[in-house]
Amino acid sequence: MGAGDGPTDPVTGLLVHHDLDDLRNLLEACRDLDVEAWMRRRLPGHVLLHWAGPEESVAVLLERAVVQYETWLASIEGTEFEAPPAPHGSGSNQTSHPTPDALLTRLDAVAPRWSAMVDDVSARGAWADRIVDALCEPPESFVVGSIIAHVISYNAQRRGLVRSCLRQDGHLAGGRGGDDGDPIMWLRGTSSPHSG
Repeated sequence: MGAGDGPTDPVTGLLVHHDLDDLRNLLEACRDLDVEAWMRRRLPGHVLLHWAGPEESVAVLLERAVVQYETWLASIEGTEFEAPPAPHGSGSNQTSHPTPDALLTRLDAVAPRWSAMVDDVSARGAWADRIVDALCEPPESFVVGSIIAHVISYNAQRRGLVRSCLRQDGHLAGGRGGDDGDPIMWLRGTSSPHSG
């Protein structure tokens, strides 16, 4: 069996659910940040995906993590992606990014749909199915399993960077008893069906 063929293994399910829960935990931790800390350009010139542009602040990293679910689901479902209205003061300045609470609301709306989509793909063994993403100019074809892998991979990078930024300012404890974003520790504290 090749990559992307057949039903998923429990590891994929664990990664999907950990990604969603860890993103939620980071957004909740960011509720205590003042606007300056939330918007500060901490990673000058940092680009994860050349077509997405710079991701230099905690606000941008976490917004892009949520947007990944929203845009890819729209592509998979064949619906239009309607970006939420920009907050007051939108434009090219730093004040155009949503607050942690706004991102939590969007995450709460998209997380169950994302999980259901992954469960459906798994149940049907549809990892190698293709979709045409009409949001791309020009439209492009993508393998569904690669989309899920893309989201998990890039969101893991974003979550790690955010965690590092928050620790540098003392906003997030690390080490023994702290939040390392470790799937092992997460699994121990959850009632996930993946916990055995």
